[in-house]
Amino acid sequence: MSKLYATVTSDARKNPATCRGHKEISVHVRGWVHGIRVDVSLDEHGEPQFKVWHTGGSKSPSNRGEPLVNMTTSDWSNTNENPPTVY
Repeated sequence: MSKLYATVTSDARKNPATCRGHKEISVHVRGWVHGIRVDVSLDEHGEPQFKVWHTGGSKSPSNRGEPLVNMTTSDWSNTNENPPTVY
């Protein structure tokens, strides 16, 4: 059974594209100049480790600097029970 799942939807597709992974999944969503890459992998305890990168977009997709976000599910285990207030 897979521990990682991804779903991509867009206005150009009737059905969402799905992906599953046993150890890692990477998704790259981009415009021409800027993009976001999300890498998810299982850490040594089997917990998902999320890394979010700013990329160079379709113009230069391999251009990525430091991660914007780097966290495991234990870093935000109470998020669903106590969501932050957004104003």
